[in-house]
This record gives sequence, C-alpha cells and structure tokens, in this order.
Amino acid sequence: MFLFLFFLLILSCGIKAPPKPLPEPQFSVKRIGEVVYVSGQNIEVKNFKKLNEFWYKKEKSSFCFEVKHVKGKSKKVCVKESSGKPPELEIKELKEKVLLIPRESGTFRIYRVVKDKVLYPIPLKEFSKETEVQKDYEPYYIGVTKVLSQDYESEPLIIKISPKPKPVPKPPYSAGYTVKGKKLIIYWFHENYEELIGFNVYKNGKKLNETPLKRNYFEDELPKKETLYEITAVNRFGIESKPVKVFFHPVESQTP
Repeated sequence: MFLFLFFLLILSCGIKAPPKPLPEPQFSVKRIGEVVYVSGQNIEVKNFKKLNEFWYKKEKSSFCFEVKHVKGKSKKVCVKESSGKPPELEIKELKEKVLLIPRESGTFRIYRVVKDKVLYPIPLKEFSKETEVQKDYEPYYIGVTKVLSQDYESEPLIIKISPKPKPVPKPPYSAGYTVKGKKLIIYWFHENYEELIGFNVYKNGKKLNETPLKRNYFEDELPKKETLYEITAVNRFGIESKPVKVFFHPVESQTP
C-alpha cells in the first residue's frame, strides 16, 4: 500500500526533463589592420562597438576578449597584433572606373569604408592581378587590404573613388502653344518622363517656375509683344537639358 501511494505521488509531481544546455555563441573574427571585427547573431562583445550587424574594436596590439551569446555561454578569443603596412598599388583613374594594379604579389581584397578606417567586413571583391572599381554618381571610399593569413589582413589602403559625370537629360521636343482667351498655353513632350523630376520654363531668359514642373504644359498671361519661351528637362541630379524653344508672335495669335 505504501509503495502504491509513493508511486501516485511521483506521478502527481511529474517527471522533469533534464535542462537544455546553454547555447554556444556562433561568430567569426577577422583582423583588418588595427581593427578587429566580430560578426554573428545573438552575441555581445564586451568593450567592442556595434555597427549594423557586426562589432569592432581598434587595437593594434595583441589582446583577448570574450564573445557571449545573449542567452547562453561565453567564449574567449585572442588575436595577434596588427600589421601596419598597407598594400602597394598603382591607381589609374578613368572616366567611368578606377584601375587597381598590384605592385607586389599576393591576394588582395576590396572593402567599402563605413567611417574613418572602419570597413564593412564583407569584401566586395578579391583579386591578385589588375582589377577595376566602377565609379558611381556620388563619391565613396574603399579600403584595399592584402591577405596575410586566414582572417588576418594588412592595414587597408584607403582610396577615394571620385564620382563619374552626371548624365545630361535629353531635351523636350515638339513644343508649341495655343491661345485661350487672354491665356497662352505652352506645351511640350519628352521621350522619357520617368528619368526626370520635372521641367523648367524660361520667358525671355527669366525662369518662371520656382521648382521643376511635374506637368508638360505651362499657362501664362497672353504677351503683347514677341516673346521667347524655352523649356528644359531636369533629371534627378538637378542637371538641365538643352532647351526647346517656342517663339510667340502676337500678330499670328490674333483672331478676326
């Protein structure tokens, strides 16, 4: 009877499963020059700064640190001192791109600069011979490193990629006008409205609109003398096209 009651007591309390082991931190470590980068999810790195999805710390000498899973264990990591010499490259700037030519043998990597000498630690490109970097319409910076060993790279050579020339939009076409009472309606067309932010209208050289027009017509008071209207297209860079011209002659506009 006693054993039966003891068995019922165990069943009423339930049998607890063994506790789950605490999760280990999953991460990767890379030294690029004086900066050490740690990338991973659900981690914290003491005395490091966080930027987007990675952690970083500037420290030239060798040191050790801990990477902790936010809900689990920690792991100690040690890195050796940095190599202060950036790679030797010949840089040739062309209109649309920049050529990078190594002056020494080895494998090199290109990174996007986030700020100062801090790089986004995923390389844009790896190369060992001449390579090219495409220009954009805005300037930006890259860092080029030499691979010294696995997860260990030289100090980056910071290079400014100057912008390529901004495109000039094509001008409007088939411009004309129509008279409605005491109003003059000027109209025009363009082959690619999607690449534009609008149009500017000039009257005898004076701009009539404060901001680019989103429509392809303009209404003005009927001039009493010969008047020159010029319409330009404006793209997203604020670059104006050559004008299409419309000449207004009062005599021609009069109705009997």
